[in-house]
Amino acid sequence: MAIKRNIHDRKGEGNILGNIGVVYFSLAQYDKALTYVDQALVIRREIHDRAGEGMDLGNIGAVYRSLGQYTKALDYHEQALMIQREISNHQGEGNNLGNIGLAYYQLGQPAKALAYYEQALAIQRKIGDRQGEASTLTNIGLTHEYLGQDSKALESYEQSLVIERELGDRAGESRDLNNLGVVYEKQGDYPKARATYQQALQIVTTTGEPETLWLIWNNLSEVSTFLDNPLAAIFYGKQAVNTLQTMRGHVAKLEDKSLHASFLQNKTHVYQHLADLLLRQGRLFEAQKVLELLKQEEYFDFIRRTRAFEIPDDGVRYTPPEQPWAARFQKISAQLVTLGEAYSLLRARKRGARL
Repeated sequence: MAIKRNIHDRKGEGNILGNIGVVYFSLAQYDKALTYVDQALVIRREIHDRAGEGMDLGNIGAVYRSLGQYTKALDYHEQALMIQREISNHQGEGNNLGNIGLAYYQLGQPAKALAYYEQALAIQRKIGDRQGEASTLTNIGLTHEYLGQDSKALESYEQSLVIERELGDRAGESRDLNNLGVVYEKQGDYPKARATYQQALQIVTTTGEPETLWLIWNNLSEVSTFLDNPLAAIFYGKQAVNTLQTMRGHVAKLEDKSLHASFLQNKTHVYQHLADLLLRQGRLFEAQKVLELLKQEEYFDFIRRTRAFEIPDDGVRYTPPEQPWAARFQKISAQLVTLGEAYSLLRARKRGARL
């Protein structure tokens, strides 16, 4: 960035600002993501970089989608699609058709979602965009699952998983393993679901994507409940809540307060599930604190007035029996990150050798 600004390379500066925004988005730091992508968008429009403008509009849409603002996300994706078609960017066209489909899925309109996914998939297969094809197959799987078509969902997830492993897309692989686990859990195969979630957890620990991580923790909590292991279920539930609290801390920095509520609207079940588990174990005080975290307007006042030994600013505390579990996970996480880096390097060398 310093070099680009020093040599007055506005296009390069816009590219880097946009890329920084994408990285912050992957880390679920939505406040910073919007800041950087908005800056990039200003430059793209200033220098009439239509390709860059379309990319930034699509990325802003993705941020708003993650914040639960699906109608707003749809508007940005439609603007991006118009530009991608105008400049004949077929990869961008396919991506934004898929993103529009995902927005309709999240708005509870599965038929529209599938129609857009089919358009996206046709383009992605025609131009050989394997990464885009895998993402669209995943989204098709989610929609079939929503419609109760579990066999079709499994088929889509498995097709996507093959491509992601072929490409070395570890983040995508973890998402699809998690999705497969959800279907196995719905089918009542709890041991298989747990094993699949654990595979996904090992991978996402190396990629560090909070959006996938909280889902996996919560799914492990739910399946542990079915397997009659309440202590494990509570531990996993606390991990899920604490991951969400970290994400929520970044959302709280956004000036638009409506985003605070929309971000949490499809995640309240995570807090309620943990509170229910704690209540079943007679841990009333802990359950109360978890539910108090759900309060929107009073949340930050609560954090300021809560005594330090009751609850940390970013989530729920682990009891003494749970602390060794948390420490063990932190140690394993560090080891998995090291292994993940080595794995990525080996795959890169392998691809280089083939070239």
